[in-house]
This record gives sequence, structure tokens and C-alpha cells, in this order.
Amino acid sequence: MRWLHKVRLYPTERQADRLVFFLHLTRDLYNAALQQRRDVWQMRRRSVTHREQYAELTALRKESARVASAYRECEDAVLHRLDLAFTAFFRRLQRGETAGYPRFKPAQRWTQLEFPHGDRALKLDERQRKVRIPGVGAVPLRKGRAIPDYGRAFVVTKNGRWYAVFECEREPVPQPPTGKVVGMDRGIRSLLVLSNGTHIANPKQVERRRGAVERH
Repeated sequence: MRWLHKVRLYPTERQADRLVFFLHLTRDLYNAALQQRRDVWQMRRRSVTHREQYAELTALRKESARVASAYRECEDAVLHRLDLAFTAFFRRLQRGETAGYPRFKPAQRWTQLEFPHGDRALKLDERQRKVRIPGVGAVPLRKGRAIPDYGRAFVVTKNGRWYAVFECEREPVPQPPTGKVVGMDRGIRSLLVLSNGTHIANPKQVERRRGAVERH
């Protein structure tokens, strides 16, 4: 079973600038690759394959220091993301559904860097106090639970904060059977009411976040 382990990052100002730069670079790459596919289809009625774009990216990295400054697998992930969008588009067309042609990505909707092989890209120090990000350096992180072995990983920004997200594998552990059956009913004042009389309180997210909202 796959699950995501998320930790808060604390990059320096310079490191945060580098991360923002890589976000802009990968978004530009996505939009340029999408524009190329659109243009080639409109002018030549031919589809550009992902293999062609991977090869062109290799050539572009030799010509452009800006493009070459980003971790290659992050850029490969961008092309793969675009290819998945087109695969879904053509699948919906075949089914006669509303297709929804892939769209250009605005900056506010491009908030993550993907590392398909995160276990060889993002390196944790021995105490898991810092994570080394290619092109950025060692970034301090908030240590909570131990980060287990992981594969794919992401660096994500949200509300001005940075996070590392690790995709981990965990075998599900079945709980021992109790032989009991309990009915559940969703409520308003209580989140859940069980048939045995137990009330599970509503978390009241608005009340919990009221102070933070008022400060902003």
C-alpha cells in the first residue's frame, strides 16, 4: 500500500529563490511542450510523441545553461505529466465524453517539483534533519516520525511554505476481528453517532483556524 509522508521544509531565502526558479522553469517547459504539440497538429496534422520531446529536451539541455541547471528527472517528469494529460484526453474522446484539451498552466497552479526516483535525488542526512535537493542544497526539515524508505518524491509549496512529500510503501496490517457490529449515523452537532451510544465530536475546522484567519 502506498502512502505519502509529508514534512515541512525551512529553506533559506537563497534556497527558496532556487526552488521558485525551478518551478518557473518546469512550468515554462510544460507550456512550451504543449504549444509544440498544438502547433505541429494545426500545421501538419501530426502528433508529436513523448519520445521526440525527450530527445529534444536532451538537445536543449546542451544548448541552454538555464534548462540544464534543473535536475533532469524533474524535467522528464514534466513531459511525462503532459503525456498523461494527452492520453486521458484521447481516452475521453474515444468514449464520446467531454474531452477537455490539455491546458496551459498558470503560475498559481504549478506548485510542485516531481522527482520520479526520489530515493536517489533527495538525500536525507543520517539524523533526518536535512534533505539535500539537487541544485538547491541541504534544506533543514521539521523532524517528526522517521521517514521510511521511499520512491517517488515531491517538493511542494503552499501558502508560502515548502514541504517535501515522500511516497512510501507499507504493508497493510489487518486488525484482529472483534465479532462486534456497530452502526454509524452522520450528524450535525456530532460528526458521527454510533449505535452503542458513542458520540464522535465534530472537529470544527473553522473554529480551530479562526485565530489564524483573523490574523491575516
